[in-house]
Amino acid sequence: MLSSILSTPSDPEFLDRPVWRLSSVLRVQRLISIVGLVLMLAVTAIGGSLWLDQRSSNSTRLGAFAFVLAMVAPFVVAWIAAFGPNRHVLRAFTFAAAVGAGVLALLGMFSFGILIAPLAIILFWCVHASRPEANDPTPASAYLVTMVVMTGLVLAIGALFFRDTAACWSSADPGWHAVPNISSQISVSNGGSVTCTSNYRDNTEGLLSLGFLTLAAVGVVLGRAFVRPETPTTPAP
Repeated sequence: MLSSILSTPSDPEFLDRPVWRLSSVLRVQRLISIVGLVLMLAVTAIGGSLWLDQRSSNSTRLGAFAFVLAMVAPFVVAWIAAFGPNRHVLRAFTFAAAVGAGVLALLGMFSFGILIAPLAIILFWCVHASRPEANDPTPASAYLVTMVVMTGLVLAIGALFFRDTAACWSSADPGWHAVPNISSQISVSNGGSVTCTSNYRDNTEGLLSLGFLTLAAVGVVLGRAFVRPETPTTPAP
């Protein structure tokens, strides 16, 4: 299975152009995408979001679902990019994915971010190493797709952290209860133990994140369909 993942696509003209042999860049990018995807699935599993566990993930089920999708989305886009129809689609998606991974690294700089940062750097290297020749300029549509996908990925992640919502979980009344602040935990305590958090992900944040992920998905679909190399102009005799 690994050999098929790292196999070289069949278009030799697409693969053999400088600066780097593109087949090598694609192998690296696919491997990094898999590593990042597995890493983020592990992070969300440890935090409980992957299992939609409301208490351990400090979120509603919708918030947990959106969190998982937002965490893995940059590496899914990087994986899709490696199978793009041309170099410009590859670079547009990969740059957007690298920025998304960079945001994840910054948000988790004191935890899992230290593992994500090298992956983001390698994705940026893939963008640089796959740059086209001078006679194959990047079309304007590629820049537009990059902006759409990148905006969707970054805002999908940011939507889950844009506000601090305090909430408490009481074992006597299972479920999250929003409170004005952490000191208000006694108001939801009907006996039993109480767990409180200042960063509760509610349905509003989940819906916002899913909306931005939809924007990124639309950008990916349109990018694969419409980003094409510019037709070189033939100089007049």
